[in-house]
Amino acid sequence: MPWWMELTLSAFVLGHVLGELGDQEAARRSGLSHEQWVEQQGEYGPTIMNSGLYPRFTRVIIEAETPHSPDRQDRGFEAGLDRVLDGLAAHLPYSSAAASAMSSSDSPGSSAT
Repeated sequence: MPWWMELTLSAFVLGHVLGELGDQEAARRSGLSHEQWVEQQGEYGPTIMNSGLYPRFTRVIIEAETPHSPDRQDRGFEAGLDRVLDGLAAHLPYSSAAASAMSSSDSPGSSAT
């Protein structure tokens, strides 16, 4: 694997971990439990949405499932990791064996999801 692929993957993982640690530290400093802190942060969303100044933000928040899920951290990490890995895979050398495996998994009756 080229060095830049390792760096990209490492940066994604590190960024996600630091984000979680930052949330935990902010909750600790507030004196609230992590769940209470997350709920308190959620109060800013309606204020921003009701201002009418950010229609795209409003649409994303209304349509989003992940920010409202109790497993949002895991789901966010998995979704981001999938996209990073897909992007890295697009830069790997083409192989006819891999293409054959992919085309057979996309065929009708295959068990691929």
